[in-house]
Amino acid sequence: MIHIATAKTSVIKKIFIVFSLLGFCVINRFIAESTFNTPEKMPSFPEFTEIKPINVIIKEPDVFLSSPPKKAQPPVIHKIYTPPPEINEPESIPPGIALEIPELESDFKAFMSYKAITDKTAPQWEYRLNAYTDEHGLRRIEEDYLVAMGTYYASSVGERFRITLETGSIFTVMTGDIKDDAHTDPEKMYTPAKQDGKPCANVLEFIVDTDKLADEVLTLGTVSFYEHLKGNITKIERL
Repeated sequence: MIHIATAKTSVIKKIFIVFSLLGFCVINRFIAESTFNTPEKMPSFPEFTEIKPINVIIKEPDVFLSSPPKKAQPPVIHKIYTPPPEINEPESIPPGIALEIPELESDFKAFMSYKAITDKTAPQWEYRLNAYTDEHGLRRIEEDYLVAMGTYYASSVGERFRITLETGSIFTVMTGDIKDDAHTDPEKMYTPAKQDGKPCANVLEFIVDTDKLADEVLTLGTVSFYEHLKGNITKIERL
């Protein structure tokens, strides 16, 4: 009997413990619901925001440089060399003393080789050494053409004159040689010549490098083939 009573008591204790635990859980739940049931008492949790994927486009460079790009350089301006005009402008040459000119046509302008001056003791030799040959084969000192003239115009080498042609061309000459009086007219102004079968006056005899003259000049025997030297002389002025 004693054993049966003890067993019953043990079973009752266990049942009591189970109900006590159930009751404790129910009470706690009730307290929790009553405490957090209102909105202001509800705990706030951060909302979950959907993170959208970002498309990142990486553009490859068009040109791969092995070194840093250089600064743009300013454009190079090439200067164009302009040779001095073959015909001096009228206003650039001061007017001189006007001299007489022949009445005959004076378009014919003969030439002589500078190599014909061979006397190293003559004053002409110095002008031969100091002169240069231009692109037409004409000998010059600075802007002056070297010429031979009659003693009516010059008595020595180195004298300068301004020449005006009927075409309007104006240039300066310097005597690099003097014509022998025996080869000139009585007035010692020109060497008598013929052009197209007509008498003419060769006032200016240009000193040249025959190796560089135009073939037409060599054929015609006159430098008037060159456009800027073509035409009759209308004025000779001493400078």
